[in-house]
Amino acid sequence: MKKTSLIILLLIALALVGFAIFNKKSSDKSELTPIRVGWQVAWVPQGQLVGVMKNTDVLKLNGLAGEFKKFSFGGPLTEAALANEVDVIFVGSGPALSLTAKSDDWKIVSRLEDYRNAIIVPQNSNIKGISDLKGKVVASPFGSTSYILGTIALQKAGFDLNKDVSLRNVDVLEQANIIQKGTPESWGEISAFTSWDPTPAQFEELGKARVLVLLPDVGVVVMSKKFYEEHPTEAKNFLKALVQSYDFYYKNKDVADEWYLKDALVNFSKKVLETSSALERNNKAKNVKEITLILEEADIARIQEEANHAFILKILKKQLTLNEITDQAFIKLAEDEIEKGNFSKTIKVTQ
Repeated sequence: MKKTSLIILLLIALALVGFAIFNKKSSDKSELTPIRVGWQVAWVPQGQLVGVMKNTDVLKLNGLAGEFKKFSFGGPLTEAALANEVDVIFVGSGPALSLTAKSDDWKIVSRLEDYRNAIIVPQNSNIKGISDLKGKVVASPFGSTSYILGTIALQKAGFDLNKDVSLRNVDVLEQANIIQKGTPESWGEISAFTSWDPTPAQFEELGKARVLVLLPDVGVVVMSKKFYEEHPTEAKNFLKALVQSYDFYYKNKDVADEWYLKDALVNFSKKVLETSSALERNNKAKNVKEITLILEEADIARIQEEANHAFILKILKKQLTLNEITDQAFIKLAEDEIEKGNFSKTIKVTQ
């Protein structure tokens, strides 16, 4: 009888321990705030930063559980934002302007990266300068930053966009297909693309494209007001995790590159990846405290010019003022905490 009672007591004790462990795990999981992140497949070093967030505990260390959704370019990504399918997005300034013009529920909260846009032509094309594009077909994903920057460049060269050039809407992934099928002399009826790295860098390396005009710009992080108003600490922590992801990327480039290439299902060479990320100002950072994602005055002025141009061309339905669609309070708080040492120093690979 005593033996039976002891067995029963032992089973009860084991059940209680199991329940406690399960309850702790459930509690730990529930403490993480979910965040839905929209990112673009053909864009670096953004892709590597996403890889770090997905394959390490950097988000968990900051109280977050990430869900990542990939898109071909900024247009579909902003549509997902409008449909409330994401909480934060990584985009060029063009899609960011388009989104904030359509909805007051989104704000630019930080810089993401410096990167190359470009007008590219076939490697052996007889087009030698931007003036040679008169009467030609120039294709780009409409609404993208490269489209806005390309049309600004054409107008500054004296082009009437309604008469002197034929603009065509072509997705960035379709661009790659057309260039791949074309020759170093011709891409069929399309004489030039406006695009962004790694597409120009890739086809430069393959001898199929040449940069006609380089158009550098900044990518940005855009966040839902609903998310940061409901989760202000987590909004700040997400940007802190992004800064930390940059630091991990710089210390583990080969690993981060591998994660990106595997996830994006692309095969860019190391040289292409290096060229595509060469403009990023954080390349010079010696440690995490020197990494910054704050939009400087020159960045704001550049994006404001794009907004003004897009409004004149009726790409945007209303005039935007950058100070009204930007809130950098969270990135400033995040970088201040990192400066003070208030962050987890060790990031572990989890995948």
